[in-house]
Amino acid sequence: MLPIPNEVANSLSIFDPNTQPWTNGWWNIFTERGVNKTAAINTSSSGTTIIVSGIGGKRICVTSIIFTVGGEVNITLLAGGTSISGPMDFGGSSEPRGLVSNFGFHHIEIPEGQGFSINASESVQVSGLVCYYIK
Repeated sequence: MLPIPNEVANSLSIFDPNTQPWTNGWWNIFTERGVNKTAAINTSSSGTTIIVSGIGGKRICVTSIIFTVGGEVNITLLAGGTSISGPMDFGGSSEPRGLVSNFGFHHIEIPEGQGFSINASESVQVSGLVCYYIK
């Protein structure tokens, strides 16, 4: 049974006729996102650390990155083995101690089958979180 129109008069909701629930929120209205997932960033090694492993035939879509650094380090974002950012300076004098970035509707889409990684120039603790979905 479909809802009657006055059920949505004072709310921002969508009715899913397949599963019957009401779903709230702008993200569900304007995007074709899959299930949101998170992956921890927790490394103290220099070099490349895989944050989200690639999945054959699928694309990782990064929607947010949040991290802090324990000292001076350059961080580069990678899709598979390819840089998708330049080296970003963190933790030194007059440099930020971390990053919070929500990409909203303009996510970072990793090429099919490739993973999302970070590369740290120094052995410094880097801790945080990546929010993503798979498509």
